[in-house]
Amino acid sequence: MAFRQCARMVAAAVLVAAATGARAARIDLVRLTAGRPDSHTCGTAVPLGPPLAIGAYAVLDAGGDGISGAEFFIRTQDPAAYPMDLQGLGWTISVQPNPAATAAIGNPIVADPHGGFPIRRANIVFAVDPSNLEGCQPPEAPVLLYRLGIFNRSHPDAPIPPNTELLVVAADPPGNPQFRCPLVNLCDGPTFTKVCVGGGVFVINPTVAPCIDAVTAKTWGGVKSLYR
Repeated sequence: MAFRQCARMVAAAVLVAAATGARAARIDLVRLTAGRPDSHTCGTAVPLGPPLAIGAYAVLDAGGDGISGAEFFIRTQDPAAYPMDLQGLGWTISVQPNPAATAAIGNPIVADPHGGFPIRRANIVFAVDPSNLEGCQPPEAPVLLYRLGIFNRSHPDAPIPPNTELLVVAADPPGNPQFRCPLVNLCDGPTFTKVCVGGGVFVINPTVAPCIDAVTAKTWGGVKSLYR
């Protein structure tokens, strides 16, 4: 009896994993060149140089469902070290949500102090008409969520440490405590179902080459002109 119950639980878990996996793959961080993703998951931040531009994209499974929004945060290996230390050294971090979004709440990389109880959460929303799905972000190409710019205008001797990793993680605290994961919202209004997705990694000032994730490179290879 216990074995059958366990088997049913495992089967249910597999079905849930399959369903979520078919709908969305991950939220990736990809270097931007001239405003377009170039499939590189690393980049170099040069003091007094041009900004290091990074795009946060929802990479969906082709043929799956589109999305109406996302929730996540970006941190480093040491959550306390970035970005406040870099800001104190003179580094500036800019954040621009996708202009097609109807709402962008919070910051995907800078915590809101919130009176001593920091909120590390960004929510971005695309308005969707449930009757015809107008506004739903389709899965045919990665969906731009945010553009990030990291640059230094005042401290040329304050480089970002080598191999600084930016990781896409769950919001803290999450908007819904049952979803402690990076997530996207589907277009099935009025519910707009939440689906957990994987989180990408971006390396600043890498010391090891190459810096293209094999899965990411394959994913981005066919979207050089289809990016959004």
